[in-house]
Amino acid sequence: SSESETYSPEENTSSGIYDTICGKSNIFVIGDSHCIYYKDSDSIKTHWVGWGQMPVTIYQLIQNGLPLYNIVEKLPPGDICTTNIKEDDHVVFMYGWNDVQKNIHKYSTTSGSGAQKYQEIIDSLISGYINLIKRYSNGELYKIKPIISCIYPIPLSTNDSITGSETDRIKYTLYMNEKLKLTCLENNIPFFDIYDLISENNKLILNILDKDLTHLDRTNSQLRSKIEERLFSLISPKSADTYNIYFHNWWNGFFTKQDGNHIGFFEKLLSFTIMKKFKQLLTAFSILIM
Repeated sequence: SSESETYSPEENTSSGIYDTICGKSNIFVIGDSHCIYYKDSDSIKTHWVGWGQMPVTIYQLIQNGLPLYNIVEKLPPGDICTTNIKEDDHVVFMYGWNDVQKNIHKYSTTSGSGAQKYQEIIDSLISGYINLIKRYSNGELYKIKPIISCIYPIPLSTNDSITGSETDRIKYTLYMNEKLKLTCLENNIPFFDIYDLISENNKLILNILDKDLTHLDRTNSQLRSKIEERLFSLISPKSADTYNIYFHNWWNGFFTKQDGNHIGFFEKLLSFTIMKKFKQLLTAFSILIM
């Protein structure tokens, strides 16, 4: 079975300016090729581990694990991130999409002595996945702050490595996300769920996709703002409380909170968006009364 991915990384332009919600900790997204979306983030670092021939499926992750603090050393020159994960970093694990698209249908059967339903395969994968992540966070192997990403909807394109019908793969995706969410809750692991932001009829939405019709469009700033805000809210709920932002200087665009605390990157972005809309309303009103 083919579990590799072909997706060319580019030089990382992220500056890592958003560090206020994590202190000295970094935010990483690691796993399959969908994590490359975060290469353009100013706030989030990413390792597409497939670039270094490391696991891109849950099954292979369980079997082989990751050198979590030494991923950079395992990557060939030209990787998009040259910073290793360290203790207490927030790490979003982006796994499961390749299992759903390529492998679950291939190994699930409903008849014969070795019959194994897709639910049993997924249950087994999730059990091994979460047990490994717990060892990555409790100090047994590593001591990071894990977050589990939802499985993205099925793509609008297919290739020879895709197995199962659209109906099958949608069924697998929904079941796996339901089980992941429940298992994460039971084990006190944050579940990063953006399915509602990127799904239409349980498929990826066309107008937010890259030209390959499989990965999210990295140039869509509106989508990026929503996704990153949701992640920041999951890591630090207080950072999402933007409703107490007050206008300090209209023309220079500086904003402060009532308590005087530093405002994070996405809060500035939200404030700017609110001000822009307000100015548009003022302009429209002035036209109406002319």
